[in-house]
Amino acid sequence: LLALGGRVLAGDFAVKSGDKVYVCACGEKCDCGTVSKKAGKCGCGKDLVQATVDKVEAGSFTATVDGKARTFKTTGKYVCGCGETCDCAMVSDKPGKCSCGMDLVPAAH
Repeated sequence: LLALGGRVLAGDFAVKSGDKVYVCACGEKCDCGTVSKKAGKCGCGKDLVQATVDKVEAGSFTATVDGKARTFKTTGKYVCGCGETCDCAMVSDKPGKCSCGMDLVPAAH
């Protein structure tokens, strides 16, 4: 999968400090790992919440969610299946629906 507009390449989620993103707010014990450029649902079924990227490191980024700094992976097992024109840039470790309504599909790593 390659979506240049959404900057998704084989399950990678590209962000920079200051970007607005949508993340799973279920806490560190949640294993869905869902992040997106658009509002939607987590892989665990709850609503994603908007957060601002505070810090970017290799393979992860930190954002403040509910007043607490959380680290999120920039890769996922699943990506949005809307193809090359995708601007959702959703990645998740669980299958489900993308922010745009398309199915998440296995990432090609």
